Amino acid sequence: STPQYELILFAFDAGQGLKGHAVPFAAYIQVIEGEGVLMLDDKPVTIKAGEGLALPAGAPHSVKAPSRFKMLLLKQLGKLSIE
Repeated sequence: STPQYELILFAFDAGQGLKGHAVPFAAYIQVIEGEGVLMLDDKPVTIKAGEGLALPAGAPHSVKAPSRFKMLLLKQLGKLSIE
């Protein structure tokens, strides 16, 4: 992680997931194995290995794994400053 970003690996077994929540930062999900279902603003979005999805700051979301599923989550914690 850096002051601007944090990268987290999530690995879910079938039936696991993350409860609904919203966060004050933008994020990006990259699926690296399997398939998951993301509820984004109460709409289901199926995401598969090789696919990615941007999550806007403040958007309510949850994750469910119908089968084994791995994803990377890139959290944008601050503004990128290039000097």
